[in-house]
Amino acid sequence: MSTQEILLQDDPNRFVTFPLQHLDLWLMYKKAVASFWTAEEVDLSRDVGDWERLTLDERHFLSHVLAFFAASDGIVIENLVERFAREVKVTEARCFYGFQIAIENIHSEMYSLLIETLIRDHQEKNKLFNAIETLSCVKKKAEWALNWIQNPSFAKRLVAFAAVEGIFFSGSFAAIFWLKKRGLMPGLTFSNELISRDEGLHCDFACHLFNHYVTNKPSKHEIVQIISDAVKIEQEFLTEALPVSLIGMNCTLMKQYIEFVADRLLWELGCDKMYNVENPFDFMESSHVGIGKSTFAKEFNKPWVDDCIQLVESDPSFFYGDVNEYGEGNDQFKHLLRCYLVLENFAASLDNVASNLGTDWTIIASRSPIISCIQFASQDVNWKPMMNYYKRRLKQLGVDAVLVLDYGNSIQNNEEAVQMGFKRMWVRGRKFEWEAFNTYEHYKSFFQRAEQVKSDVVEAMKKDEFFHYKEVAFDGFMEKDLANAKEYIAMTKLKIK
Repeated sequence: MSTQEILLQDDPNRFVTFPLQHLDLWLMYKKAVASFWTAEEVDLSRDVGDWERLTLDERHFLSHVLAFFAASDGIVIENLVERFAREVKVTEARCFYGFQIAIENIHSEMYSLLIETLIRDHQEKNKLFNAIETLSCVKKKAEWALNWIQNPSFAKRLVAFAAVEGIFFSGSFAAIFWLKKRGLMPGLTFSNELISRDEGLHCDFACHLFNHYVTNKPSKHEIVQIISDAVKIEQEFLTEALPVSLIGMNCTLMKQYIEFVADRLLWELGCDKMYNVENPFDFMESSHVGIGKSTFAKEFNKPWVDDCIQLVESDPSFFYGDVNEYGEGNDQFKHLLRCYLVLENFAASLDNVASNLGTDWTIIASRSPIISCIQFASQDVNWKPMMNYYKRRLKQLGVDAVLVLDYGNSIQNNEEAVQMGFKRMWVRGRKFEWEAFNTYEHYKSFFQRAEQVKSDVVEAMKKDEFFHYKEVAFDGFMEKDLANAKEYIAMTKLKIK
């Protein structure tokens, strides 16, 4: 272990969180926290019936993939607990690793729950739970990862476990996403979305540490060797030992996809691409998961972030949803905060309708604009914690899906819902500018436009078998909100440049 590595140097202040020293690592930790989910949120009731309709080959493939995942998450946890979390002394990185351990436990629980639910034969179930010893195809991958835990080089282990989470998982993730196109196994495919998103962030975190914090980097030749070894093992796993042809996928294209993922990881680690192939699976481009596909780097390099950093340094409560002071920053940024505070005043009204809820999901007509505004600004300001704050508030009221009348930029229906922890979200609407909050009339027109769009969305939702449609009426709800808006805008005298 080298004492020259800043990550590994002893820090007597590591037992307290503030003042923050490494905001980039802290923001990645907060991004992980905002994506938290639990196994209880995944409904497997339909999967049992779908499982019986799969062919024997399809069941064989999926059960072995689940067995690998269940075992491999345990290996990742072993490395985190025994090596990374013990070695790293930087507080913000320790926060990330601590949360990663928690979410990896949830991944392991989810895969074990899938095996427990789908596999009825007791002997087969035990075989899958002990896959490292009983399944040769799983054993080879597991042994490669376990051997790296013992390697003395922190930097090489960082690369190796980026390969485990980025390459060893990638092909199986793609196979499950491919099954999703058939409309089967909704619980499995939903959990696959959540887990693949998490693993993409974990891999991005490893690359970020390697690029910005590791001093004693291995040579590019050594990096390429680690990645190419992982590629060979993964290609053998999915094209020979457990061929994807069992579920109707093309083995040659799967090999190419693994090489494509490896090239992306090499690029993220500062190396040249080795395979120079295109992504053969268009459905994986639209999945928004994988190495380098977390939007952290893109968001963190936005020109506003300096203002965000100034605000955080002056007022740590910024991260926890109770923003009573604006801190430092330019007028445009302060205006966004004021818009949030306007919405925060109205959010308390949610508590007044709790007694009306009680179904699997609810349309909250007047509240929909609030959610859409939050997601719009969170994308521009990297303010995931506030969106998570509303997620918790709505979850407490039993809301499982949300109708979103989106006046911001275009988003995928399900992607933002998954980020907020809901099962699904509908999105319709037109462009909406923040200037609409400048006057009472603009604010009123905002709600009126929302009502115009609502009927079209409701009709579409009624046709969606996912939902059991029920509309909750709010007598006098909008009038109260508009009165509050008029009073608040007059009080704060909001101005726009």
